[in-house]
Amino acid sequence: MFCKKKFLSLIGLLILGCKSIKASDATVALPTCTGESMENAQSGDDGDITTYCIKSNIIYGVTATTATNYVKKLTNTPGIHAFIKTSDDAISEVDLYDESVSIASGDVAKLALYNCNGSKCEAAYGYVKIGTAYYSVTTGVGPATVTTNDSQVGVLKADKKVKSTDNGDIPFSSDDSLRYYKLDGTVDGSNPFTKTTTGNVIIEAGRFAIVTNTITKALLTCTTTQAGYSGTFSAAETHCIYNNAIYEIDTSNTAKRALAEGIYAFAIDNDGVAAAVNLGGTDTSTVANIALYQCSGEDVTCTKTYGYIYTGGGDGSTATYINVDASGTTAAAETTTCSDASHIGKLHTDYTISIYDGQALYTKVISAAGTKYYLMANKAGNIFTGALADSNSIILTAAPNAIYKNIVGEGVNLYQLTSGELIAVDPSTTAINTANKYRILDCNQDSECQSVSGYIMEKRDGQTVKYFKVSDDGTTASETPIEGEDIGSTVAEICEENVGKLYTLAEEAYLCLTPELSVKMSTEGGSKKYLMSNVKDNIFTGATEDDHTIMIKASPYLFSFYPVEAGVHTVKVTTTTNEISAPLSLSAAIDVSDAETSPVFLYDCSSDSVCAVTSGVIYDTDKYYTVSMAGGVTETTPNEGESALTECSDFIGELFTLEGVTYVCLNAEKGAPMSTTTSSSAASLTYLMTNQASNVITAVAANANSIVIKTSYHTFSQVQMVDGVHAFEVDTNMKCVEDTLDSGTVTTAANIKLFNCVENDCKETFGYVLIGGTYYVSKVTGVSAVFNAAEKTACDSGAIGGLATLTTARKRTTVVNFCLAENIGVAINTDPTVDDVNYVMANGGSTIFTSASATAAPFLVIKSTANAFVLNNVMEAGTYYAEADTNQIDLDINILISNELQSKTYQCNADGTCSRNTETLLNAGKNYLIGEKVYAATAGTKGIVLTAGTDTGIYLFNIKGTLPVNISNFVSEVTDVTENLLYTCRSGVCYPTAGYFKYSTNHLAECSTSGCVENTENVVDTAPSCSSGNVGKAYIVSNNLKLCIVPKAATVGKPELTAITGGFLISYDGDKYFVFNSNTNAVAFSFNGYYLVGDNALVSGTSTDGILLECSVGTNQQVCNVVEKSALHHGYYVNAAYPIITDAEVKPYIICTGSSTTCKLITTDTNCSGATAGNLCKDTNDHDIVKVLIKSTDVVAGFITDPEEDDVYYIMSNADGNAFLGEGGNNIIIRATTNAIIIHQIEDGVHAIEVDATDNSIIEDELGSQGTVTTEGNLHLYLCEANVCTETYGYVVIGTNYYTVSKEPTSASLSDLEGSCTEEEDRGKLYKASDVLLCLDHTGSKSTQKIDATGDPANYLMENVANNAFTYTSSNNDKYIVIMAAPNAIVHNTKITASGGIYATDKNDLVNLEDGCDETKELVKNYYYVCTAGLCTQTASGVTSTTSVVYLAMLGNTNILCSAVVINDKIIFSPLDTTDIVVAPATATKDAVLYEVKSNLAVSLTENEWDIYECVNGSCTSADGYFMFGESDSEDIADCKSTSGECAASDSINCDDDNHLGKPNINDSKALTLCVNVGGTKTKASLGKNGLKYYSGSTTATTYSRYKSDSTGRVIVLSTPGKKKNKNKLIFFFKNF
Repeated sequence: MFCKKKFLSLIGLLILGCKSIKASDATVALPTCTGESMENAQSGDDGDITTYCIKSNIIYGVTATTATNYVKKLTNTPGIHAFIKTSDDAISEVDLYDESVSIASGDVAKLALYNCNGSKCEAAYGYVKIGTAYYSVTTGVGPATVTTNDSQVGVLKADKKVKSTDNGDIPFSSDDSLRYYKLDGTVDGSNPFTKTTTGNVIIEAGRFAIVTNTITKALLTCTTTQAGYSGTFSAAETHCIYNNAIYEIDTSNTAKRALAEGIYAFAIDNDGVAAAVNLGGTDTSTVANIALYQCSGEDVTCTKTYGYIYTGGGDGSTATYINVDASGTTAAAETTTCSDASHIGKLHTDYTISIYDGQALYTKVISAAGTKYYLMANKAGNIFTGALADSNSIILTAAPNAIYKNIVGEGVNLYQLTSGELIAVDPSTTAINTANKYRILDCNQDSECQSVSGYIMEKRDGQTVKYFKVSDDGTTASETPIEGEDIGSTVAEICEENVGKLYTLAEEAYLCLTPELSVKMSTEGGSKKYLMSNVKDNIFTGATEDDHTIMIKASPYLFSFYPVEAGVHTVKVTTTTNEISAPLSLSAAIDVSDAETSPVFLYDCSSDSVCAVTSGVIYDTDKYYTVSMAGGVTETTPNEGESALTECSDFIGELFTLEGVTYVCLNAEKGAPMSTTTSSSAASLTYLMTNQASNVITAVAANANSIVIKTSYHTFSQVQMVDGVHAFEVDTNMKCVEDTLDSGTVTTAANIKLFNCVENDCKETFGYVLIGGTYYVSKVTGVSAVFNAAEKTACDSGAIGGLATLTTARKRTTVVNFCLAENIGVAINTDPTVDDVNYVMANGGSTIFTSASATAAPFLVIKSTANAFVLNNVMEAGTYYAEADTNQIDLDINILISNELQSKTYQCNADGTCSRNTETLLNAGKNYLIGEKVYAATAGTKGIVLTAGTDTGIYLFNIKGTLPVNISNFVSEVTDVTENLLYTCRSGVCYPTAGYFKYSTNHLAECSTSGCVENTENVVDTAPSCSSGNVGKAYIVSNNLKLCIVPKAATVGKPELTAITGGFLISYDGDKYFVFNSNTNAVAFSFNGYYLVGDNALVSGTSTDGILLECSVGTNQQVCNVVEKSALHHGYYVNAAYPIITDAEVKPYIICTGSSTTCKLITTDTNCSGATAGNLCKDTNDHDIVKVLIKSTDVVAGFITDPEEDDVYYIMSNADGNAFLGEGGNNIIIRATTNAIIIHQIEDGVHAIEVDATDNSIIEDELGSQGTVTTEGNLHLYLCEANVCTETYGYVVIGTNYYTVSKEPTSASLSDLEGSCTEEEDRGKLYKASDVLLCLDHTGSKSTQKIDATGDPANYLMENVANNAFTYTSSNNDKYIVIMAAPNAIVHNTKITASGGIYATDKNDLVNLEDGCDETKELVKNYYYVCTAGLCTQTASGVTSTTSVVYLAMLGNTNILCSAVVINDKIIFSPLDTTDIVVAPATATKDAVLYEVKSNLAVSLTENEWDIYECVNGSCTSADGYFMFGESDSEDIADCKSTSGECAASDSINCDDDNHLGKPNINDSKALTLCVNVGGTKTKASLGKNGLKYYSGSTTATTYSRYKSDSTGRVIVLSTPGKKKNKNKLIFFFKNF
């Protein structure tokens, strides 16, 4: 008997319970196939195969329906195949991977072995392991149970190795690899291979068999003698392989030589002699005998591979291309044309290879010299792999005269991919360029590779560390890791909101795996595997929502997605790191002995490699363990059965053994057997199991519904079900197959069962489903079946509870509907993204959904979900609202209120049965509060219509019912004050407020925002004292409601009781403001928001100024803050009083303008298409909502009305007349906050701002290591001063990256720090020395301070070279630009505008002479710079003297005295604090900045070229006066006027007339004197340096002036000594030079 303990095989016959199968008496021999057209037998369901046949050395599987229906070629699965004859008509394949298979002694003779190589099969003889037993199939004799013998050569020993003297015994392979041996020449005659004493045959040793081989050409394993050769090598006789190295065996048979790295072809004859094929040269080898090997790696490991090779043919001139095919066929290569994807991997007529790299089709030449690598899609049938189906990719190596599959082995590597060619990339030595395509390839042990997403770290010596993200299609972008220090110091703090993202901490990079764990990016070692939460939008999977777990690999310089094999994996996880510390294999046993420190988990992984942690049972080393979802492992012992599975009635949900098979009991009489096969073709099976309490599988609460379990190798596990409706085909053994709704395929309609699954607990339900275009019905009684939806064509009384095909209104299409009631149908929904909808249906007592009577369950809830209508028996119990027209129900009335509602609600149970409430919930004529909105209820045709209200004011709602209802009559409707709340409402939106209301006849209620109580103390007959402590309190005085307030008007100024008649009341209590709203029966704090108030009331009209208040209501108080009327708050505000006040003069918006400090009311009727930026307008694209125009005609900023929403920032051109600054020019940033759009106060300095071009909204990126860039392409730089920002360009540091933001083309990108500062092209570029600097001048390597310097900014001068990032275009006019180096930024300083006085030092930094004279400075000789907006021209300074000279520096409105001298080609400026009168060139004629002070006036001069300056402590101003000049005896006088800035010739007067007073005179001593009035006498006076007080104008003058002269006496000025004119310094951005 051929017996199998569990699954015999998924390929062969299923035998359960180890029951006997009657076998045929005849010895197995595969019959000859009789069918035709068998080449198409490529696919099919293995489970359909009932027997096998052979034809032309190809074995075919045959279905049960006909002996000519061939569904599978076994040559497609190379290796050893064992067959057993189970009847005269049936032959079954034995699953060699199944540990539990056993063969009864009487059936051993029915075994047969075949060896297949991918192209053909042959009968094989030798040894085979089946289950735990070993059998022999002897040539000419047949099969038998093995009797071991340790002394007979060629016979299996007790240690399960074939005795061999030559080969040192031949073992079975430990894996699926094959090894080849030459059997000893002399063997024992009992051996199964030859059955003679002569050996010398080639045998193949695999995992389960050691058999004869004549069909596969492969190198033999070196004999023990060959392995020991050590003589001198001369020429090769043959080749063999030993410990994965290939050796040439010398003709002397005494020496060997290992082959180096490379590709080798060998012609192997029938005796195993392997001669090297001369690739590319003359070669006469037999093509069919060739095998191809790749030798690679540091240890030179050699592996068999496949591909195309080229030789010169027999005479060296005939080109011979040979394909060495993975299918086992080696022949002269056939050629084809390259025209489509079907030719991928084939040789073309021009002898090129067609490849597809996942994106494009290319042809590649077999290399004549050198080696290249290509990425090729692993297409079905290609010669390199012989793949049965398209899967992933392989790497091809194109070496001289060969192109072949690169046996790269398992691992992760980074490549650059260009036109199909791969170039290996080492991020520690190679720069990553985002313009290129990169691929992270994760290759398995078969060298099949998948392109995966991940992160790259570029970390080259001496260069800035950079990070990149790579998608699976090769798209590469820079990545800025989160700066960990900005968030916290612990992983939990940093990773809480950043799972799947990179962060840096202490100069190391990490990946957040979970909110609590991260892994560091390594730079050495191998790959490690980790679990990571599959969060939304992570780069590895791009998940659209948080979804279970994925696995990632951490490799040197890489984090990458790990594409794990689909199925249930038993893994160990180090919980402190999330590292997977055990092999991920679907067939690997796992040791649980250390489960306390390395918990064992079960992960069920999808074909997309998304893994759900699950629970279940595993088997390991004769023990069973339950595995919880938390990783806990507990040993469990199966219950022993005696005779039948019906004994499961006592063990539901527990393990159960019967006749050596282990089951989990599914219900009282069925069990699922544990799988014991490791076959890669064995699929997992799923079953339905009763969710019994304390079962061994599930972690969900047991409630006698069902769970879905899966059987895998040595595992039972729970399937993690998606919440929703599922359709299963369930057979009598409870084995289930899910039929996907909509696109699935049904095998047996009668087996369909429907389930509502919630958190993995699945409850059977009933209804209709659409699968594969066909409708099926699953009934509470009866058998599931196909349902004819076209039978009914109307929702009439006979169709209720069923499907009907209705014709649309225009009678052009038909739609299947579920009939809820007469004339009420619901169309089938086929869109899985649409939410489920519930409907209520009357239980007619004859539906398919329930056996409950209409009396017990008057109504049923039917759920409409994608492609199904089912009873919703897993719903939330409660009170449900219903639509009148559609019967749609929901717990949330907000979902339904857009349609007419039924006035009564339904009380529904969790099982979907409902009764109708008798109480009427909604009454016409009432107003209800639903959420925060008021709705008015009116009578409809079938029920109640709710219309959104626009109520504005103070309202009272009764809150005791399901919905708060408005109280309109305070006298009769208020009985229990505690059942009510006061609300302040605006346009139908209401919030609780604090206040008072009068109810009944003479009662007062006091309310907080959470409740109301009666206040009896404040009901009085006599008006109380309204003191400051009572402000805000209400009273009923003689039946009148009054409020204690404090008017602000100066004529009042004290608390007073004010009668409540309705409207607003303003109260001022000290520095506190209160805004009340009232009606005749209530007064309360008004709506939250902004109010414009005057002395005693709200401001109305558009011409009156007011105080801006921002008010908010707390539990029982209001806080109103005064918004200061300053630039801090300029902008627009929503007027909270509008439309509470119906006065036409009360406008909806408040404006606080930038041109003044006033706030006024405004409105607008202007469409945004005709508005000016910065002004209010109506957005015609958005229901005429009022917004602020930002740019063009449709870029607008809207008010934020929800306090929970974040503020939004925008950048806007500062047009003239806007509210924010009131003047044009450059840009401003505005902030849209709750009910306000105001100017944003931005710090002076450099700002990195990301601008979304679609709406001008911005995100500011923090400069420095703590910043991060969201969208690189949106990055702009701005220089801001006094809230006005000018766009600029340059370089910034954000995070760990350096960004270049260039002017033309306007773009932002990662900076290249590759250069130095030694070449002309380096100017204007960042480079990295010890620090990152900007190269200003390559001569002398002049550079800025380091870009990340702290402290004050510094300004520098740089030649305006072509293509620089700052201005892009060089200029003949503006040859120089001002560069500012601020912390983490180096930018063009467009704020520098100066008409002179800017000098550059020899380091190119800038000095303003005005401040430069405050201390000694060394400046570059002969030049100063005139600048406008940071663009400068160079002018000669005029300082040439090598001796100290006094200069007047003319700087705008300020002139200062400096001493200057040229020393060693440097100008040394020193400060002067001189108080004197000097003569220097006139302002009107200056063409430079520095002017030499005329120290010697005894020379000839031209008067109008000079001027007089009065200097006090070194600061000089033009003055009225006279100076005498000229050589001796030729002296002249100049008369100078400060108003004109010029001097003119003047005569020397005689001082004999009143008109001469104040006029100059040259006396006889050639001294300059002044005609003055001294005591009524005219006198020619000489003046001292300190001056004297003189009357002038006439001899009777009563006013006087003070005159003084310079230290030489040659200059006289009208002076006010001691008064120093203010210096109007040139203020340069960030620094006074």
